[in-house]
Order: sequence, then structure tokens, then C-alpha cells
Amino acid sequence: MDILLIEDDELDAFHTKRMVAKVVENVTIVRARTGDEAIDLAMSRRKPFDFVLLDHFLVNECGVNLVRPLRGAWATEHCPIVMLTGAHLDAVRTSALVNELSAFLTKPISTQRVTEILVERKLYWRIEDFPLNLDNYRKAIADSDSFLGAATLKRQIQNEVP
Repeated sequence: MDILLIEDDELDAFHTKRMVAKVVENVTIVRARTGDEAIDLAMSRRKPFDFVLLDHFLVNECGVNLVRPLRGAWATEHCPIVMLTGAHLDAVRTSALVNELSAFLTKPISTQRVTEILVERKLYWRIEDFPLNLDNYRKAIADSDSFLGAATLKRQIQNEVP
């Protein structure tokens, strides 16, 4: 199995790789630290990836803004994209759901959830992964451009954080 891990934080990348290696046999994890690096890898790679693990908050960019370019790259166009985040905010969940990500993992990730997604291919959203307030989701889908950009997400997060 080949996985593209898009993660800017060294410690999070280390733990994610370690967790995945525990539950997935014969796994190759290719890491990109930035969105540009991830897109370059997805465009130039000759073999498709089986999964993309995408950090939500990358330095200077929002992970959901990479979904469209990843869907347009040969190596990642058909593989599931799984959101990784340490943020337990409704706006992050809404953004991931609107952008049609295959699953949602909160950090620290659990062995059980990694096994469900990567080994058993149970690509679904658990009830606790959904946003508590679905009004923002409904509004986002009603927009002509349903992909939430970083500016919209930032405003929603600022409204959530006490």
C-alpha cells in the first residue's frame, strides 16, 4: 500500500507513520511537508497512491484547499483523502465534510480507527466526526462554490474559539 502523507509537523508525521506501520503491512509512506510539494508528487508520480492522509492546518495554507488539485493529479485522483487534524472545531469538521473527504481522523490517531480506514477500508464518517452545528454545512453546500476556502474557515473558527 502506498500512502501520501501531507503533514508539516515533524512530530505528528513521525507518530502518524509509526501508527500506520503498526497496522498496515508492506506500506510505503511518502511525505510532503507543503501543499506545493504534495501536488508536485501527485503530478509526477508514475504509480497511483492508495490513500492520502491530509493535515488540515499546514503552515501558510489550509489542507482543504489541496483537495481540488489532488483530485486533478493522476496519482491521487481516485484515492480516498482522509483529513487529519488536532482541531476539534465544528468549522474544521464542516470544511472537511463539504469538501467530500472520505474520512476524518482526529489527532492523536487511534490504532483502531487507522485499522478501520486503511485496512478494512471502512470509509465513513462516525457520528462524533460530524459538525455539531449542521447549519454551516447546509450554507456551504448551498453556495455556488461549495469548497470552503481558508478565509471562510478562519472566520468560522474565530467565531467558535472562546
